[in-house]
Amino acid sequence: MEKQFFVKTDDGYIVIPHNPKMKLNQLKTLIEEKRKYHRNAYYLVANGRPLYEDLPIEEFKIDVDSTVFVNIRSHWQKPIK
Repeated sequence: MEKQFFVKTDDGYIVIPHNPKMKLNQLKTLIEEKRKYHRNAYYLVANGRPLYEDLPIEEFKIDVDSTVFVNIRSHWQKPIK
């Protein structure tokens, strides 16, 4: 079974293959490709801490089967589909 972790968005979950060396900006690019979010429209939280620095996800203790939460900024309006 492939190692993975989850990203909780406003409309469900995204399953991401777990690569401890993946940097935060790489993760954000994957999320933006799947959910069409604008980079400044959200921030990520893992283990109760907001993630801002472009470090490998292992630095944030994002392990196999962890969940990362997408938080939409309150001043950002979701585009109309």
